[in-house]
Amino acid sequence: MADHVFDPAIPKRIRLSLVGADALARRREAALRSKALPSSHAASDIELSEDGRFVGIHAGQSLSAALDHLDAWRLLAHGPMIPIQAHLTLMRAALEGSVRCRWHVDPTVSAGIRVARGIAARRE
Repeated sequence: MADHVFDPAIPKRIRLSLVGADALARRREAALRSKALPSSHAASDIELSEDGRFVGIHAGQSLSAALDHLDAWRLLAHGPMIPIQAHLTLMRAALEGSVRCRWHVDPTVSAGIRVARGIAARRE
């Protein structure tokens, strides 16, 4: 691959933007290990059906995939060179995982919709 000249400030800004990924990974782990609070959407999902657990399972898996892609992106950002396009596929996958996680736990829809989404994801 040919050497490409980048503004040196760009990789630094990329690295700074990825700092929050570690905190998000810790929050994900804590949420998946703890019991749902009685007044939470997660509790409503589980109360509606035992299949409500799939909401959290698939949301957690989606977020895990997103964080994994961000970690790979971080490795590229700390490397000697950033590819011209390859890193964008990592970012797309990170965004898709994040959006899918959000879709599973969407607080603007009913517990029934969230549980149905969790069941549908289980069947994929």
